[in-house]
This record gives sequence, structure tokens and C-alpha cells, in this order.
Amino acid sequence: MRKQGFRGLPFKRTDQDQFLVGIFGGSVAQRYYQNDLEEQLLVKALQALPQLRNKRIVVLSFAHESYKQPQQLAVLTYFLSTGQELDLAINIDGFNETAIAYVNAKQGFDPTFPSGYMLYPLTALANRDPAYPW
Repeated sequence: MRKQGFRGLPFKRTDQDQFLVGIFGGSVAQRYYQNDLEEQLLVKALQALPQLRNKRIVVLSFAHESYKQPQQLAVLTYFLSTGQELDLAINIDGFNETAIAYVNAKQGFDPTFPSGYMLYPLTALANRDPAYPW
């Protein structure tokens, strides 16, 4: 079954033979997840481990485009608080932390904030900037 974004989450383990893997990160992590649905490289690598040989690997996506730390940590924390079980969490990050931080700084936003180009419309609306169309 395909799980993208946060649809179908939290996922409930249906039997003890399932090994639940969560993929966290931004668009790179999202694309990794989508590619692994087809290629099954992660699943095959995990099943090659002796302790997981008889497990059914279930890979879940907690990734979302433009996410950067600490958003991945917030998503992990939130889902754990809802009772989501995970046997392995994989965080794929780095690109957004670098690229978005630079864009944020150029736009006058704190580099550690989420994506400035997503925040600007919200701040413009909150400030009732007449130059912004909505």
C-alpha cells in the first residue's frame, strides 16, 4: 500500500512480523521514498540483515517538500506522541538546511526558520501588505 505525505498515518502495526521504518526529511527524502516504492532497495537491504530476514518491512513517509530541521524532529515527536510505532527512523536532510537558509537570509528571514518563500505570503497577509495580491 502506498503511503505519501501524512495520509494513512499514524500506521498501526497489524502483526509482530512487521518492521516499521519512517522516512523523514524534505523533498529529497520524499523522492527517495517514492523511488524505494518501485526499487525496494531499502527493503532488500534490511531484509538481508539476519535479524530482519523473516520480517515484513513497511516503509512509511513522514517527509514533506521544503521541510528542514527542526521540522523533521517536530513531525517525529508529534507522531510518536500519537502512538506511532517505529522500529527505525531515517532522516534525510542537508539540502534544504543549506539552500533554504541562504534564501531565507536573502529575504530577511531567520536562516533557521522554515522556508521563507512559504512564509512571506503569510507575513504579508498578516501585515496587510497591499502589494501582495491576497
